[in-house]
Amino acid sequence: MQKLLIVSPTEKSIKDFTQILSANRALSLTTVTDLAAAKQKLASEDIDIVLINAPLADGDGIDFAKKTASCGKSQVIIIMSAAMIDGAKYLEEAGVFLIEKPISANMFWTTIRLATATQVKLKSLSADNEKLRASIENIRIVDRAKCCLIQYLEMNEEDAHHYIEKQAMDKRVTKREIAEDILKTYEY
Repeated sequence: MQKLLIVSPTEKSIKDFTQILSANRALSLTTVTDLAAAKQKLASEDIDIVLINAPLADGDGIDFAKKTASCGKSQVIIIMSAAMIDGAKYLEEAGVFLIEKPISANMFWTTIRLATATQVKLKSLSADNEKLRASIENIRIVDRAKCCLIQYLEMNEEDAHHYIEKQAMDKRVTKREIAEDILKTYEY
């Protein structure tokens, strides 16, 4: 379920957005009326989509939208007047969806669906990226351990590699754990 945060200045607009969005059962809605409360929500919860109805009582929401989008954790949609959009086109480069007021229901739903699809894809890419980082870190540690075996036990690279693999199989642990034990012995 996608978590959507509505940041809108009036209770009436929040009610209108909530009414429209409540038809989509795949969205969990949270609402706030100002940027300060929105910042607190983002700090305490993982929010997938942030919908900003600008301007707000404590700011125009533009800097908040840019900062939130640049963190990469939330997809941001900002709804604003045509005059505000002209001065905020650079937000699109940060990945923020811009919607001009007044907004039609079809345009609104299309934007919500696009933001949702984008957020799902970004989460998937982020998870893949994290797996790759972990894999690279494992390779670095194993390679450092091989270097220690080569340096201190005068093994060649193939023998060092085989030694780490065999130890991992025999002890039923990962190669990284064996490599970390080797590093503790020779580097620390």
